[in-house]
Amino acid sequence: MLTTAVLPISLGIAGLIAAFLVYARILQTPAGEGRVKEIADEIHLGAMVFMASEYKRLAIFCVICIVALYASLGADTAIAMSVPPLPPTARALPKR
Repeated sequence: MLTTAVLPISLGIAGLIAAFLVYARILQTPAGEGRVKEIADEIHLGAMVFMASEYKRLAIFCVICIVALYASLGADTAIAMSVPPLPPTARALPKR
């Protein structure tokens, strides 16, 4: 069973290394000068404002879903769906 997990894990690590190398390469490139940098800064600001707006809407949607789960299926289900799952090792730890 261990051999079936080696490929996905190694590909995941290779992907992380590739992403880091691309990130490092992008940081090495100059940001631009004058008007080009101003335009890039405006684009970045617009993207951050858009993302903040999206996260607010997503948070409202999530709260509505949790309330609907609570109302229809009870508190246990609402809590289970709103709390991220623990990794298997955390669940396997003995209770004290």
